Amino acid sequence: MVRHIRPKTLADALAFLADDPFCLMAGGTDVMVQKRSMAGVEPDYGRDVLYIRDLSELKGIHHDGSSVRIGAAEPLENILGDPYVPKLLRMAVADIASPAIRHMATIGGNIGNASPAGDTLVALHVLDACVVLASQSGKRSLPIRNVITGVRKTAIRDDELIEAVVVPSVPYTSVSWTKVGTRRANALSKVAFAGLVLLEGDVIKDFRMAFGAVSPTIVRDRTIEKTVIGHKVSDLTTILKKTLEAYDRVISPIDDQRSDAAYRRQAAMNLARDFIEQID
Repeated sequence: MVRHIRPKTLADALAFLADDPFCLMAGGTDVMVQKRSMAGVEPDYGRDVLYIRDLSELKGIHHDGSSVRIGAAEPLENILGDPYVPKLLRMAVADIASPAIRHMATIGGNIGNASPAGDTLVALHVLDACVVLASQSGKRSLPIRNVITGVRKTAIRDDELIEAVVVPSVPYTSVSWTKVGTRRANALSKVAFAGLVLLEGDVIKDFRMAFGAVSPTIVRDRTIEKTVIGHKVSDLTTILKKTLEAYDRVISPIDDQRSDAAYRRQAAMNLARDFIEQID
């Protein structure tokens, strides 16, 4: 029989995790879909359930001037309305589901779900976010790129939970976010794109792009980015074709019920081209 446990503190939750693996439940907007059964039948969680949504230690948005720390159980709607949260992340959150779902869904859940179509993940990769993991043995911080290792796979141990995500306040001249879906609300991404550029005069000092739903994990290639950084804006026309060809080689879209690989590839390249061509 599945146990349903509501710890009162983070310490209590970590004590339970130290003894047994649990299905963690915060907003439940992903878990309830994944674990659903036939109508009238209790969801098949596969493990005992640990409810962490109400833990105060996993709540809050705190800004220290150089970064923003967002509690793992903070609802996405609160992130959307906080002016200290980087604009790019707020743009991504605004395109997630509907207000009702955003009031339930959490940023920790979006990370832990480890979906290639997770919209906050694209922005978090571009922003070099770090994920704070907690267990009874202590805490550790991992770059977001090292947390998600595959489709529904993470580097999070069974005795750990996501405590917070720390997002650096990255300087930029412009940022871009685009989600391609069947409809604007309540749709999983066919392709998601985020870009960031920092100019000093006409010189590109920082350049970042990431793609979602075109590979088992979010695609961001720092090697390609370095080939663009340092160029003048006037050079972009010359290097555009080579840059797009490099990105085309690192994405690996698939056919599924939402779209096909050819469409995803073309859409991703179109979004990248538009972003680069609009740099000025």
